[in-house]
Amino acid sequence: MKYEKLGNICDLQNGFAFKSGDYIDISSTLLCRMSNIRPDSSFDILYNPKYLPDNFAEKYKDYLLSDGDLVIAMTDMANDPHILGVPTIVVTKGYKLLLNQRVGKLINIDTKKVSIPFLKLALSRNENKIYFKKFAGGGLQLNVGKKEILNLKIPLPPLETQLHIANILTKAESLIARRKESIRLLDEYLKSVFLEMFGDSEQYTAYTLNDLKAGGNESFSNGPFGSDLLTSELTNSGIPVVYIRDLRDGKFNWISNVFVTPEKANQLNKCQVEEGDVLVAKVGTPPGTSAVYRNDNKLAIITQDVIRLRTNNKRVLPNFLSFFINSELGQNLIKKITISGTRSRFSLGDFKKLSIKVPPIELQKQFTQIVEKTENLKAQYQQSLQELENLYGSLSQKAFKGELDLKDKSLLMAAEPEIKYEINK
Repeated sequence: MKYEKLGNICDLQNGFAFKSGDYIDISSTLLCRMSNIRPDSSFDILYNPKYLPDNFAEKYKDYLLSDGDLVIAMTDMANDPHILGVPTIVVTKGYKLLLNQRVGKLINIDTKKVSIPFLKLALSRNENKIYFKKFAGGGLQLNVGKKEILNLKIPLPPLETQLHIANILTKAESLIARRKESIRLLDEYLKSVFLEMFGDSEQYTAYTLNDLKAGGNESFSNGPFGSDLLTSELTNSGIPVVYIRDLRDGKFNWISNVFVTPEKANQLNKCQVEEGDVLVAKVGTPPGTSAVYRNDNKLAIITQDVIRLRTNNKRVLPNFLSFFINSELGQNLIKKITISGTRSRFSLGDFKKLSIKVPPIELQKQFTQIVEKTENLKAQYQQSLQELENLYGSLSQKAFKGELDLKDKSLLMAAEPEIKYEINK
């Protein structure tokens, strides 16, 4: 596979440094910022949109974007980078888009050497992420410059081969996008069912969260403080430790991979969690994310930034309570007790005093059955998504090594069929 410097086939235009004071409530002109470039290389101009006055489209016409333009993120957050060096194809959706500083637009592309869809795929390779991080500079942010981007070497097979590769990999990307959308719709479905069943809560009995614990002070606690659990006591195996980063989007997803010894876990018995416990992040932006702990009945320990509530299941079920906390109603309650700062937070004591309206237990059981059925369905979609992503990774590696049989029409046969399921309300 032949490789060539990106600067030999195109140039790069930096965006303009628009100011936050330029933003207005609504217009037909939007600012294309690094956050509009998503980690999966898709483009979403309506993700946290920032509007500019319509006369800016003429005033800054040199920075206007068009459908099909190829842009690349030149900045990311140092503590959690996801988009540094990620390319995407612009989709304007009828808006006028202006290029912001730290987003680069690839210009003067030599289309006799490279096709734009292939170029986007070539820039999306994992190898490039390692390259960009090596050159990135900055404090809280990682920044990569025009010179480093244009010095990147990309694979450059014959144009006809590029078109075949782009066709195959774009089909695989489309299948992945469809599967992700299916999963997103299942999440939206549960939210709509929750509102339909419990939106009119005035008729229900009010309880404080402290009234809903299983019994005993140990049913409602947060994790150990620094002096109780030292960094030096963390291990690579043993009893897992739950951090706030493991609670995302209303789900428990184990990503921390941090442990303590069984002996240490026994010392911290008040901080232990088990399957069915409701976990809440008391720190975050914003705090208050909740999830029900499910991990095949494995014992775990929570950190000091996580609250654990073991519920009295005669009054409230974990799925209902966690969904309530994540709902707009629950988040509005948490805002009232949140202290703003570098890391917004609320105290365990204030959280216990929050009062909520609790529906009859039979209605909660109906909702729990729907949740369990939908989560089982989502698990099937997640497995399908993982298989598609593995397939894409394999195809991509072979393609950029020149090992892909471009005439093999069976490459996507395993991925093409759309599995359809019905959700029985």
